[in-house]
Amino acid sequence: LWELNFAQIKDFAEALFKDRDMVYVNIIDIYGKALATNIRPNLAQGKWGFFEQSPRFMARSYPIRYMGNDVGTMQLAISKEGIHQELQARLLWITILMLCLMIAISLTSIAITRHYILLPLATVVESATAIADGNVNVSLHTHLALKHRNDEIGILTQVFQRMVTYLSEMATVATQISTGDLRQTIAPLSERDVLGLAFHRMTNYLKRLATAATAMAGGDLQQDIQVEMEHDVLGNAFHKMALQLREDFEKIRQEVAERRRAQEAVQKLNAEL
Repeated sequence: LWELNFAQIKDFAEALFKDRDMVYVNIIDIYGKALATNIRPNLAQGKWGFFEQSPRFMARSYPIRYMGNDVGTMQLAISKEGIHQELQARLLWITILMLCLMIAISLTSIAITRHYILLPLATVVESATAIADGNVNVSLHTHLALKHRNDEIGILTQVFQRMVTYLSEMATVATQISTGDLRQTIAPLSERDVLGLAFHRMTNYLKRLATAATAMAGGDLQQDIQVEMEHDVLGNAFHKMALQLREDFEKIRQEVAERRRAQEAVQKLNAEL
């Protein structure tokens, strides 16, 4: 441009004007003489001051220098409408991609939950239903306990199997008593009734766990499961589950906060543009 070759300057201005968002191109020399001017027909009456003051356009002036001296000025004005449309289109695609990603994650989570939690729990519920019907001669599937040996499902399976064994033993004792075998000692129903007190404590204990589990299922993750003793397997399992759920919820909250900050940043950028 500093050579002030009129043909090259005109070609340069026309090349800039190929951009559909460019509405005004004006190249002038140091004396203010226009060397090349291009303007959209619908804005033919507009002057440089109009584009500088109008909020619909971004107007900038760029000096043309040669060996440290100004030899001219290039004035450009771009419509913000096209930029806004492009940003909106990109935001729309980003939103669609995020929705697709969320749907994919949700479907994957549902499949994993069904395979690793719902189906094993259905087996446990089936066994628990048999026990509730009075059938203590049930046995949880061995492969279920082996497959979920180190997670809550495996621990729950082991606990149920122990409970079934205990109930079967008690049923055997009750059967012996019902047949007249009185060698078994039955504590009286009093404050020294160890078995009755144990069942009472067990009932309160299971109710407390069920209440905590129901509260956690309802979204209250602040439940603190108090472990009865060192060998309280179920209590330890629920305690670990509560801690894990709180950690997972905190991670989700942080991800949501990060996405919200990202959205605010995009909105701020859009506002600036």
